[in-house]
Amino acid sequence: MATAYGSRAGVARIARGQIRFSDALYSISPDVDNNHGTIELLESGITMDDAFAGYRLRFELRFENAGDLTEYRVYKQNDLDGSTAMNFLAVGNTAAPLVLANIMTIAVAGWVGAAVVNDVIYIITNSHISNDDADEIINDIEAEVDDALRKLSIASGAEGTIPTDLYFVLTAPPVPRAITIYTNHIAAYRMLNYIFDSQKGVTPTGRDEERNQEDYQMVYKWAKIAQMAFKEWLSGWNVAHSGNAPRWTSTQPMITRTGIEGQLHGVLEQESDGDYTASDEAVDPFGDIESLLSSS
Repeated sequence: MATAYGSRAGVARIARGQIRFSDALYSISPDVDNNHGTIELLESGITMDDAFAGYRLRFELRFENAGDLTEYRVYKQNDLDGSTAMNFLAVGNTAAPLVLANIMTIAVAGWVGAAVVNDVIYIITNSHISNDDADEIINDIEAEVDDALRKLSIASGAEGTIPTDLYFVLTAPPVPRAITIYTNHIAAYRMLNYIFDSQKGVTPTGRDEERNQEDYQMVYKWAKIAQMAFKEWLSGWNVAHSGNAPRWTSTQPMITRTGIEGQLHGVLEQESDGDYTASDEAVDPFGDIESLLSSS
């Protein structure tokens, strides 16, 4: 699924391991205590499906057929109720690729060594959210940005298809950096809140204790960074499109007196230019964007 204003890579950089996508694996290893063969599966041999998400979910590849030790049976941890029970999924063979729909593909090139009967390979996944779900969240934010631009009369026209018909894709490539900052930070904010709501009690990477509410205080900083990035871009747009001169808060004239006493209108005193200070002329993007993007 394509995105334009933000990306999963951008979200991952901001989250620093707190948000992991479909391809995050905790470990791939043989059962070192019980295996007698040399069979191994390399990480490069596994491609996780974009629809997959599973936090600390275990898969077992068991070589149970003594008559054909290239054959293995795939079992998946029953994650419906948190049970450690294993459910049979499929039969694979090290000489052929195995596609597990919406889960993973195991390539032939990933296998090294030889199996002995009852050898087992463990795969433990470590993703919080699927690639597809993450991209949909980013697409939603991209649509909200364009809706805000239309309400401010910056963008016009129909909504179109996301992301190919987005305003900055059609009219102003490349996408402004501030818009990318906004999209990625709001996406990280929403994704981590989603993870927290759906996976309360999960343990952060490299820590023994479970998450608590304090771990999520940082997400509010992401929201503030996003908000300021959008405001700064909008403020700059208003300056660039307010006429031939910048929109100053006020300006003092360089010449304070004009005219000749006794002639025509006489001497005129020049005051601050009111065109740029009148409330009906000034644009307040900060107030506008607060209401337009309040859902974030």
